[in-house]
Amino acid sequence: MLAIPENVLARFNEILKHRAVQESFHGYYRKWLQYFLDFCKKYPPPESKSEQVRLFIEKLKSKKQTPQQCTQAAHAVSLFYESQRPITYSYPAPSEGSNLPSVGDGILTLHGKGDKDRTVPLPQRLIPKLKTQLEVVSKLHDKDLAAGYSGVFLVDSLEKKYPAAAKDFIWQWFFPQRELTPIPGTQERRRYHLHESQVQEALKKAARMAKLTKRVKSHTFRHSFATHLLQANYDIRTIQTMLGHTDVRTTMIYTHCIPSMTAKEAKSPLDF
Repeated sequence: MLAIPENVLARFNEILKHRAVQESFHGYYRKWLQYFLDFCKKYPPPESKSEQVRLFIEKLKSKKQTPQQCTQAAHAVSLFYESQRPITYSYPAPSEGSNLPSVGDGILTLHGKGDKDRTVPLPQRLIPKLKTQLEVVSKLHDKDLAAGYSGVFLVDSLEKKYPAAAKDFIWQWFFPQRELTPIPGTQERRRYHLHESQVQEALKKAARMAKLTKRVKSHTFRHSFATHLLQANYDIRTIQTMLGHTDVRTTMIYTHCIPSMTAKEAKSPLDF
C-alpha cells in the first residue's frame, strides 16, 4: 500500500486538529486516507466526481467494514478534500431522509440504529432549547443562501431527482458543522453535520465533571432509556417499539438490569 506523501500528511494532520477530531481517532483517519489514495490509484476515476468515493465506500462494505467505519472513512476523505490540493473527487453524503428531525406534539421521530425510524416521547423540558436551536439553524440557512452556498450533502440519486433539495430548509442539519466545506475542482461550498467526535468529547467532559465512576458513551443513553421505562412500569411491547427491536426477547434482556418489583414492595411488618 502506498505511503501518504509527507506534505499531504502534514496538512491532513493540521485539519484533524482544526476540526477538533478526537486525537485517539487520528490514526484511524490516516488509515482511511491511505486506503482511499491507494484505491484511487488502482481504479480509474469515473465521470461522476462522487462516483469514485461511492465505489470506495462500497469496496469497504464488501470487505465487511461496519457502517460506523464507512461513515468515518467518508468523513476522513471529506477532510482530505478540505485540506489538500484540488482533486476531482467528492465524497458521499448521508443516507436518504430528512436531516432535520420530525418534531410535533411531544413526539420525536429519528432515523438511527439499524437503518430504522423510531418514534419516542420528546421531553417537554427540552422543547424550548430545541426551538432555540431550530432558530439558529434557520438563521444560518438564511446566511448560507445569501452567501450562495450549494446546500448540504445529499446522496447522488436524491439530488438528481430533486435538484433544489440540498438548499431546502427541511434538509439542513439540526446540528450543523461550523464552517462550509469547499469541494475541490468546483466553486461549490457545502455544509455537513457536526462531527460525532465533538459529541463524544462533550460527553466525556460532562462525565468527568459529574465524577462518574463508570464509562459513559452515547449508546449508554439508549440503555438508560430502556431501563428507566421498565422502572416506570411501561409495557414491554411499548419499549420494544421505541427501541426498534425486531424480537421482544432482545428487549427482555433489560429486565435483568433492574430489581424485580411487585404491586407492593416487600417490607418488614415492623415498617408497616
